[in-house]
Amino acid sequence: MIEYSYWGGDNEPTENLKTTKQLAELGLKGIKPAGYIETRKYTIKLYDINDNNSVKPKKQPTLKQLEALKKARIESRKKAWIKRYGWIDQYRVDAVKRSRELLATPDSWVILDIETTGLYNCEVIKIAVIDGHKNILLNTRVKPTIPIEYEAYQVHGISDNDLIYAPSFNVIYPQLKAAIKDKLVLIYNEDFDRNAIAHCCKIRSLPLLQYQTSCMMHLYAGWYGCYSEYWNDFQWQKLPGGNHTALGDCLAVYGILEKMANDSDQPKYPDFEDAPKADDQGDDDIPF
Repeated sequence: MIEYSYWGGDNEPTENLKTTKQLAELGLKGIKPAGYIETRKYTIKLYDINDNNSVKPKKQPTLKQLEALKKARIESRKKAWIKRYGWIDQYRVDAVKRSRELLATPDSWVILDIETTGLYNCEVIKIAVIDGHKNILLNTRVKPTIPIEYEAYQVHGISDNDLIYAPSFNVIYPQLKAAIKDKLVLIYNEDFDRNAIAHCCKIRSLPLLQYQTSCMMHLYAGWYGCYSEYWNDFQWQKLPGGNHTALGDCLAVYGILEKMANDSDQPKYPDFEDAPKADDQGDDDIPF
């Protein structure tokens, strides 16, 4: 075989001499090298495309083989995606099924929402409860014992003057107790609402209300599927359709129940034919 210098040298290969990679691009396969280039790390073999003893046409796969290869590639990507991300979509599927269960048993639950004087050690200034048929069980303003914080006023628009003639919490307490009795109470951000209601009971020396709750904010976050690997949790979402009027937010919670229930309970896969392999995606590339 003839030894050649690297391309650009005095003894570079002629145009008819190709490397293995160049042959593949031409649909050819090397048989016998006609020359070579010696580098510091490896030897580059050269093949003469004009010599039938040096190259031959590469055997083309049949249509059936190509389809089988495509199917296997898609299945491999699907398995890798399910292993890494499938559990995230399972939260969506679970939320869909849970929403359907709730809507199928409308007499077993109610939706509650409140507006408050602020964020910390706050009191209820508006409260609403609707049942599973969207009937209003309670919708009233409540007079607090402390002023409304300006930041809270900017959110819900209720001022201290608006509550001068509103009933106090101890007055609406029996109505609230009756509205949630023996019901599962659905709340968007249950921890906040429960703490505010408990605080109102405590400062007025009222018995703490005993009731079970389910946090719709967490259920909706799982359905929405925006997972943060930094926080190792689903990102909470603003209540769609909420208007900070207590009753309006109750109806908005009912709306997301219907939205989730109308979603498919089957896994939603990406397009594995064109998408990169799941293992090739970065940590922030959550495909939802």
